[in-house]
Formats: sequence, C-alpha cells, structure tokens
Amino acid sequence: MINNKDVRMSNILFFIKTLIITLLLAVLMQAHIGKTTIEAHIMGWVTNSSMTKPLQKVAEGGSKLIRDSWYQVKSLVESKIKTQKTDKTKKTPSQQRLKFQLQRSKAFLREQAQKTKNIEETKKETRRQVNRAWDDTERQGLQSQPDP
Repeated sequence: MINNKDVRMSNILFFIKTLIITLLLAVLMQAHIGKTTIEAHIMGWVTNSSMTKPLQKVAEGGSKLIRDSWYQVKSLVESKIKTQKTDKTKKTPSQQRLKFQLQRSKAFLREQAQKTKNIEETKKETRRQVNRAWDDTERQGLQSQPDP
C-alpha cells in the first residue's frame, strides 16, 4: 500500500527533475555553433521546414473556422435577444415550463400607488413650506435694511 507521504515525495522529485532538465536544455540551447546559437538554428529549421507550411495552412483554417463559428453563435444569440425584447406577449421560459407566473395582488398595487401619492403630496407640501420660509426670510431682510 502506497503512503501519502511517498506520493507527495514522488511528486516533488518529479517537479525537481523536470525543472533541472528544463534549465539544462535552456543552457544548452544558448551554446554557439558558428555565429548562431543552437536555439537560433532550431528556430530557423522550424520556421523554414517543409512541414510547417501545411501546418500553418491547417492553423489558419482552424482559426477561420473558430472565427466564423463565433460570429454565427453571436448573431444567433443577438437575434434571440432582440426577438425577446420586441415580443412582450410571449411568455418567459420559466412561465412556459412551470405553467404559472407570479403577479402582484391588486391590493398591493393599490397600496403602493397610495404610498407614491402620499410621498408626492408630502414633497409638494415641503416645497410650499420651504418657499414660505424663504419668502419670510427675504421680507425680514428687506425690512431690516435701512433706506439709503
């Protein structure tokens, strides 16, 4: 039976070995052959290889396929959204599936309308009181000033 400690240790050793191999490869790639490094030779071979041209064509075709598919999905979603916004008579998906919909009661709507009306009346009364107080302040200010 394998111990958890052994598994963790083997994972750490794998990571350390991989790190060491990567660092060694990076250092070796910097060695010069002639006037250029091994890395430059490999990059030149990869970019000029006869294998890369067909792979490049495949990659271009794949990116074009992804781009075209994205635009089709995007236009489909946009058309669905526009259809839902313009057609208010259709039921929402939840209403279609559940066969019921939640609505506010008429009493609640009347209560909210009354509250709104009361708030508007309170605002008007407050404005009147502020205007009266302002007018009184102006009159008092004019009466207290001496005539020139």
